[in-house]
Amino acid sequence: MLDLVGRAFLLVIAVSASCSVSDGGLGSVSDAGAVGSTGATICPSGLWDKGNWPAASTYTLCSEECGPDNVGLRACSQVSRETCQASAGCLCIDSLCASCAICSLRTPSECYVPTNSATLEQIPNCDKTVKKGGACSPACSRLLCLQDDGKTGCVCNAGSKYACATWGETSWK
Repeated sequence: MLDLVGRAFLLVIAVSASCSVSDGGLGSVSDAGAVGSTGATICPSGLWDKGNWPAASTYTLCSEECGPDNVGLRACSQVSRETCQASAGCLCIDSLCASCAICSLRTPSECYVPTNSATLEQIPNCDKTVKKGGACSPACSRLLCLQDDGKTGCVCNAGSKYACATWGETSWK
């Protein structure tokens, strides 16, 4: 199954290499089962890594946008509950679970590659005024901060707006 996830992830990377991205965002992800312009099945909204796989789905692999301003792609695949529960953080209670790769940035602006993210201890907490889409300066400062939930990271994009998304230990999820 891991080999299957790896092959799906490589497919997503290969397809995404031809995409162009702006700092303004890419919009919302389509519903489950839709086929995107890359030919890959788009993950349903609400699918999360180590969560339940959609019960009514007929597919076992999908891709979804990820990262701040949706500048990346990641592949998700169906795995057994036993496989999911063998890794930390599994929240799946059904027999079929989701396993998603880390976010692979698609030729993004350097604004989304923070310079202070080697370890979680280096990342400061965000000021209470920091929110997705809120004004920030200097533009493209490349400094990451974490929201109070300890999972959501924010950076200032080239448009002087905060771009926020789930942050792992050292990369966008």
